Amino acid sequence: MIPPTLSPRLNKISELINDSDVTADIGTDHAYLPVSLVYSGKSKYVIASDIKTGPIKRAESTVKKYDMSDFISLRQGAGLETITPGDNVDTIVIAGMGGLVISSILENSPEILNQAKKIILQPMTMVPELRDYLYKGDFKNIKEYLAVEENKIYNIISAEPGKDKYEEPSPVELFLGCSLINERPEHFSSYVKRQENKVLKIIDGLSKSSEPENIEKIRYYKNLLSDIEKFIIG
Repeated sequence: MIPPTLSPRLNKISELINDSDVTADIGTDHAYLPVSLVYSGKSKYVIASDIKTGPIKRAESTVKKYDMSDFISLRQGAGLETITPGDNVDTIVIAGMGGLVISSILENSPEILNQAKKIILQPMTMVPELRDYLYKGDFKNIKEYLAVEENKIYNIISAEPGKDKYEEPSPVELFLGCSLINERPEHFSSYVKRQENKVLKIIDGLSKSSEPENIEKIRYYKNLLSDIEKFIIG
């Protein structure tokens, strides 16, 4: 049976996984990624978890369809609470959640996190805040990728547990991503333009308010906008 076709976002995540003995897919939904990882040999075993019953039911249907019950364990629960040290997870995927939620999941399960060799994160919101957490925390080899799906550009971040020395990122590095700035991957120009538009909307919203504290915020975002514009091509 042909494995499920992954979306560009999930496909990029899959590309970052190789030779995993046990992968944890947190927020699995349909379990398309776990099935694809096992089918392709990228992971020998996958623990697929979600906090909600609906996604687990959908995942059960997918696992049954592809006869993968011997290679995929489905667990319902929050974050990494479904994982035990005895699971020996070496790769952690947390996708489709807000950046602050992802940070909290990692922060609340240090024993599971420190057993892993690689983590792959795909935040939906609060991306700069997640970057800030990673650079200030015990993480190394932080790299970032872009995936385009249905006219949206998604950030995908890979890292490894372990301390590296990083210079404190500047506001524009936190907003755009140090790795993306340095490597300028495909879709980078479109990504920067969209980030510019986000800042313009923030400035416009702040300008409509007469709150005194907004003056400093406007100054901050105008300086950020000026730095972002340096990376716009054409």
